[in-house]
Amino acid sequence: MIKYILLTITLLISYCYSFAQDKKSNLNISSFHSYKKGPNNDEAKEIIKIANAVLNSDEFRDSLQKVSFVSANNCNCNSEIRIQNGKISGYEIYKLLQTNKSPSLSITIRKKSKGTLGRTTPCTTEIISYYSNVVKDMPELNDTAALAVNICHEYMHSLGFCHPDNFKENDTRADGSTYDKSAYNEDVAYRIGWIVFDILNRWINVDHKKFDVY
Repeated sequence: MIKYILLTITLLISYCYSFAQDKKSNLNISSFHSYKKGPNNDEAKEIIKIANAVLNSDEFRDSLQKVSFVSANNCNCNSEIRIQNGKISGYEIYKLLQTNKSPSLSITIRKKSKGTLGRTTPCTTEIISYYSNVVKDMPELNDTAALAVNICHEYMHSLGFCHPDNFKENDTRADGSTYDKSAYNEDVAYRIGWIVFDILNRWINVDHKKFDVY
């Protein structure tokens, strides 16, 4: 019994220690394209810099310790995604971000879409963001920060996470029932996007941090 308790304590310490390790996620751009009056290459670098700052922050790490997600988020294209008891833990997502240290993303910024903010085929590195839709959706942030939020959301698809249900607020299912808005909380890409948004909103509008100090 004592051996079992000691083993449990050791595993718990190891879990907490590994979560707190100072590893770094380092998104970078392999190619960048934008519409004529859209963000330029320097602004694209700033977007990625802001995204990396959040993904490597203590606030982001700590937020992921508190959440878990339904297994339906798994697109089944990344064998590194671990599921336990039908759930994907925030810890597992954080590990994926840290082990995939230097992903090269091909980013395209288009002017606008009919509704969606971005588009990424799961387990690919080609990300499309729709500028007007993104900045309109996040008026609390400047344009560069809003695009950084969207890139973080889309990057979850690159890692192999799908939306477990293609739902919109107030939509109805085929059986006539309405979608539960709380279901968004168990959607990896949406929840990560919200976490990144909340952190940037606090950094910019409460702490008044400057991007050049990240």
